[in-house]
Amino acid sequence: MRCFVAIDLPGHLKKKVENHTRQIRQEFPNLKWVDPKNYHLTLKFLGEVKDSVVPQIVSDLAVSIRTFSPFVLRLKGMGAFPHPRQARVLWIGVNGETEQARALFETIEDIVVRYGIPKEKRGFKMHLTLARARRPVDLRHLEHSPVPEETFMVREIVFFQSELHPEGARYTPIQRMKLHGTGRS
Repeated sequence: MRCFVAIDLPGHLKKKVENHTRQIRQEFPNLKWVDPKNYHLTLKFLGEVKDSVVPQIVSDLAVSIRTFSPFVLRLKGMGAFPHPRQARVLWIGVNGETEQARALFETIEDIVVRYGIPKEKRGFKMHLTLARARRPVDLRHLEHSPVPEETFMVREIVFFQSELHPEGARYTPIQRMKLHGTGRS
């Protein structure tokens, strides 16, 4: 099973981002745009995991995650990887209580490495992926584009299954895990 762990965006914010990017989508029709219902903030991409191991990973995550308190994030600014001049990924950045998101990422990494899933080599950069390019494209003029800078409360993380289809990826929530705040804040 191909899977990842993420923060799912609230439905109203997905809609705001979709409305906000409508003009940009028309300007760059050759980019592969993420379906707005799939908007999320990836904490850890796990890749292919044996179906038989998924329940134990989810159980271990749920136990550790409950020690985290809910926290606030805010969408802020637009950017591109690896560089706006030769972009392959267009994204919206995130600020707010990002140290909490980083701590979640590190906890998740510590758990999944026990199941043979390697640690992230590129580091942790929280972002909302909007689109991908098959070939590098110049997106410098979008760097300072305004985005819906709305705060939202993170109260849970989600373990998703990712299925690739010709029309795009389909993400299915396998388990939603609440942040209860019994230990970290």
